[in-house]
Amino acid sequence: MSSYFRIRNKIEPQHQDAIVEAYTRREDVAHFTALKSHEDIAANDYNFSVSSYVEQEDNREEIDIEALNA
Repeated sequence: MSSYFRIRNKIEPQHQDAIVEAYTRREDVAHFTALKSHEDIAANDYNFSVSSYVEQEDNREEIDIEALNA
């Protein structure tokens, strides 16, 4: 495995703490966690992919096309 993947997939201690805290509190946090019931997971064919339950934040820059064209 290349060093790119090892570095990219490393979870820093502060991120580990945030994950444990979110798990302990058992609450939804936008773009970070989603607490799902067994029924919700079953309805999604037992797909455990995070992206199936947690929407990624859209942080693209908003561009005013009209101002740009002026």
